[in-house]
Amino acid sequence: MAQRKLSTQVRKLVEEDGRTRYEICKLAKIDQAAMSRFMNEASGLSLPALDRLGQVLEVHLQSRRLHAEPVGELRAERISNGLPTPIGKSG
Repeated sequence: MAQRKLSTQVRKLVEEDGRTRYEICKLAKIDQAAMSRFMNEASGLSLPALDRLGQVLEVHLQSRRLHAEPVGELRAERISNGLPTPIGKSG
């Protein structure tokens, strides 16, 4: 099966759900205008909105490309002598 973008898959799930978009928006706490823009491919939805939408549609949404560190693990680094040095440490 060919891979499709997550947003395309979510749009299909919304279209195939037996509820109206209004009902889905209410349950997922998503603004109807934002959902309309998303469904018409004019904009995306935030990750929290996609998560709520997934819960309403009873699916687990996961991007295969997402390999980010948790926010608490992110480090800022400066380049010194060609080597990264964590900010706050001398080197």
